[in-house]
Amino acid sequence: MKGNQFYTVFGIVSAVLLGAAGFYCYKGYSSYQEAGGEFNTRRTALLRLKRSEPYPNEENLGRIEKEVGEYEGEINSLFKILDRFQQPLNGNINDTQFPQILKSKIEAFKALAKKKGITIEEEKEFYMAMDAYRTTLPNPKAVPLLDYQLGAIEYLLNILAEAGVTHLINLDRELLPVEMAEGGAKEAPVDSSSVAAKYPVSLTFETKHPAFERLVNQITNDDKYFFILRALRVDNNAKEGATKGEGDDANSGPRYVNASGEEAPEDLINKIPQGLEVPAQVAWMRDNGGYELQSSDARILLGDESLRVFMVIDLVRFADASEKVAKDEGEEKKEPGGKGEKAKK
Repeated sequence: MKGNQFYTVFGIVSAVLLGAAGFYCYKGYSSYQEAGGEFNTRRTALLRLKRSEPYPNEENLGRIEKEVGEYEGEINSLFKILDRFQQPLNGNINDTQFPQILKSKIEAFKALAKKKGITIEEEKEFYMAMDAYRTTLPNPKAVPLLDYQLGAIEYLLNILAEAGVTHLINLDRELLPVEMAEGGAKEAPVDSSSVAAKYPVSLTFETKHPAFERLVNQITNDDKYFFILRALRVDNNAKEGATKGEGDDANSGPRYVNASGEEAPEDLINKIPQGLEVPAQVAWMRDNGGYELQSSDARILLGDESLRVFMVIDLVRFADASEKVAKDEGEEKKEPGGKGEKAKK
């Protein structure tokens, strides 16, 4: 009897274990089928991608090429417009010729300054901010751009002379990148992403207000060079305005003139009722003889004093469109993963 019970329990336990094993096998098989189906789906997609052409169709390609062409045309047009504000670089000048050109321009400006009555601070030492080339030759790579900068400086000085500047105190310039490079052997790093290079020139001079006004208008509206007035400081030699009682006409009161240009007599002016405001005084004189008040001397408003001016002017030169594109493409090929690297792969 006991033996039958053992076999009965053993059979039940075996059946349970076999059922559990069958259940887990079935569950694992279902997961296997799902994974296998997903694998086949992705494999099919991969094979389809490998067989397809990874390029746009002719219609899309044509549209993209048209848009790129139009964009490049607009960019080239912009560069042509900007190119009107700069003189071309002269590549025919060599390093031995530049010092002679510099000396001739210095002498020409000194002659113009003498003619216009401009005094130059330390005239004997004046060298148009190019003192380094008194006794040395420039880096041959820098000559075309140095000549361009020199022409712009000469142009600025001539503007000062024609405007009526009375005293040139100081002239300085920022060195070109190629001049700042160690030993002049290679150019200093510059921002290759920029389409415009700025070469600052600083000026300190004395002048009168009308000449200063003409000078600023000329610089900011010039069509030969692209100048940017970066910084400006103006000091008046008279820190305070004229007090009452000073000047040639200090003792004279308001001036009233009739339609014939005759000034109102002093006794009539003295009859203006006391306590009237200025508009009422003007109306009283108009009603009593047709006299009009003359405008105040403009020297009181604008100043007739000498101005000491310091300004920093950026000489801007724009990159050539074709050269800029070629340079950018060349740098892109040098970069890891750039077009050049991809082409090799």
